[in-house]
Order: sequence, then C-alpha cells, then structure tokens
Amino acid sequence: MHIMEMLNRSGEAKLHNMSEQCQQKDQALQQKAAQFDFERRDKQLKVKEVLRFHKEKVETIEKEHVETELSYKAEIDCLKKVLQENMMKACASEKDRKNLHKQQELSSRVSRRPSGSNSIESILSMTGQQLTLQRRPPALKTRLVSGPGTF
Repeated sequence: MHIMEMLNRSGEAKLHNMSEQCQQKDQALQQKAAQFDFERRDKQLKVKEVLRFHKEKVETIEKEHVETELSYKAEIDCLKKVLQENMMKACASEKDRKNLHKQQELSSRVSRRPSGSNSIESILSMTGQQLTLQRRPPALKTRLVSGPGTF
C-alpha cells in the first residue's frame, strides 16, 4: 500500500500544482479582462468627449451660417430696394432726357422755320403733333411811322 499512498500523494501534489496554476491563470485573465474593460471605458469616454466637442462645433457653425444667411438676405433686400429706386430714377431721367430732346428738336425746328410761317399750325406740323388749339392768325406786320400818337 505504500505505492498507493505515494501515487496518491503524487496525484494530490500534481492536483494542488494544477489548481494553483489554474488560479494564477484565472487571476491573470481577470486582470487582463479588468485592464481591457478599463481601456474600453476610457476609449468610450474619449470618444464621447470628442463627439460632444464636434457637436458643439457643428452647432456653432450652423448658428454662424444662419446669421450669415439672414445678413445676406437683409443685404439682398436692401440692394433690391436700391435697385428699384435707381430703376425709377433711371426711367424718370430717361423720360426727362427724351422730353429735353423733343424740346430741343422743337426749338431747332422753330428757329429754322421759314419767315412767312408764323402760325401755330406750321410749328405743330413740324413736330408731328396734332393741332388741338384754335388757329391763331399770323402776326400783323406794322410799319414804323414817326410822329405823335403812333404806336
């Protein structure tokens, strides 16, 4: 029985050694798992911080874009009003220019008219306008008479 006891003790020693090795391996695995878990949480926190930072940055940029857009729209509205005012001024100026040109043309035609045509009809016929006034007789030619009582 002696051999049995020795085999038993030898088996118990091996079992004890194997148990210790298993415990050591288990502890090492638990430490690795804890380290891995710690690193994972740390990475998640960093990712959350980076994500929060970028979200804030995006919100800031979006606010700036909205403000810029509103500013541009206000500037466009202002420029549209100025454009409309300028167009109205340009139209009025063009109308004034045309009227001035017509007056100058009429004036030059009147100054170029023949000496015998004193009637308004001849003046209006030169401008192409219709006669809407009554006909005025030609101006009377007066003689210069010297003496009292002559006009």
